[in-house]
Amino acid sequence: DDIENVLDVPTWEQCSHICSQKRDCTFWTWVDDTYTLNTAINHKCHLKNGDSGQAPVTGLVSGAAGCKPGPKKVSTASSISFSQVSKFMTGKIGMIFVENLSKVPNFSEESNIRVTITDGATISKNEVDLTNYGGEDFWIAGCYKVDNGVINFSPEA
Repeated sequence: DDIENVLDVPTWEQCSHICSQKRDCTFWTWVDDTYTLNTAINHKCHLKNGDSGQAPVTGLVSGAAGCKPGPKKVSTASSISFSQVSKFMTGKIGMIFVENLSKVPNFSEESNIRVTITDGATISKNEVDLTNYGGEDFWIAGCYKVDNGVINFSPEA
């Protein structure tokens, strides 16, 4: 799905902006400093015309054209923002999972693990249930489907 590559792009935000300026670019992937498979391509921005072949890879950050970071918060929490879901994600189905990347092993009461999913009108929330948790380093929060700009979230049961 690559249509063009841009070298020496310092941030994923800039990669997203570059993509939004290209008529045929709908998605992008940026290579950050934690990518170790080929450090020669760190800070490379891959402009794409589709989102096929998605797979989680350490050091690769991907998003839709024009994707921007959410508001800054003083927290150790991580967040992912979907923007323009009606334009780029209609009919898409996915899973939301949280991975423990901290130096503290396993999730605990102190972790305060939860997700909030919103499409701007509807808000869904889910919090990890530690009583059913087996000490894994990840938590499947639930699944989503996008229909006409609305995110339908089904939390973990």
